[in-house]
Amino acid sequence: MKKIAILIGSGSKLKPILDYQNLNAEIVTVISFKDKSEGIELAKKKGIDTAFFRLKDYQEKGETREYFENDLINYLKGKDPDLVVLAG
Repeated sequence: MKKIAILIGSGSKLKPILDYQNLNAEIVTVISFKDKSEGIELAKKKGIDTAFFRLKDYQEKGETREYFENDLINYLKGKDPDLVVLAG
């Protein structure tokens, strides 16, 4: 079975993906780039791993965009997805 990571904003496009009955794949994580995300709550209710990666959080700590991107990439590598879907 293929493993999918989904990157979202608020998550408005996530619900149809989560509700699709014939997906034939495992969603291994849902990552949001927004402070408040309905999609994260939906994923949690379905028992899917969730995370927030917000550039502004890194910038507030004095980190660079490159550091933010590297953290995101390393997180994704840890989930070992076959496919990364941008749904936001």
